[in-house]
Amino acid sequence: MKRHLWRLGWLVLAAVALMAARVTVNPLLVRPAAESVPAVGRVTVAELREWRRDGGALTVIDARDRLIYLDGHIAGAINVPRRGFASRAVESLSVAKDGVVVVYCSDRDCTDSAWVAGELARLGFSQVRVLDGGWSEWLARGGEVAR
Repeated sequence: MKRHLWRLGWLVLAAVALMAARVTVNPLLVRPAAESVPAVGRVTVAELREWRRDGGALTVIDARDRLIYLDGHIAGAINVPRRGFASRAVESLSVAKDGVVVVYCSDRDCTDSAWVAGELARLGFSQVRVLDGGWSEWLARGGEVAR
């Protein structure tokens, strides 16, 4: 019995120490809560293909990490990964703030595209959209792959 109380005491002490410790977390490594991302529109693969065919002012942004981007991406997409996102770098791109911007990441469960799209909206980009299903949906629908 004493041994169990001794272990319980150490567990409680460890829990209190962990709660009292100040842990700093890199915000770029934390997935955003849905409510922290400004509302942006969504676009399907079919709609994106149609916009690309029409040849209007359209920018496609790949929010995945650089190495994943290099392994394959939508032709013409610009790599602006969430990790290491810098508003100054985005503002230096030749992207019209009133043009259509479509952002994608890996798949339906990936939140990086929503985060990058939200940041673009905060920077004044007015027609930001997230590609439904992301890269996996693009591939499933037979989208072209650039390397």
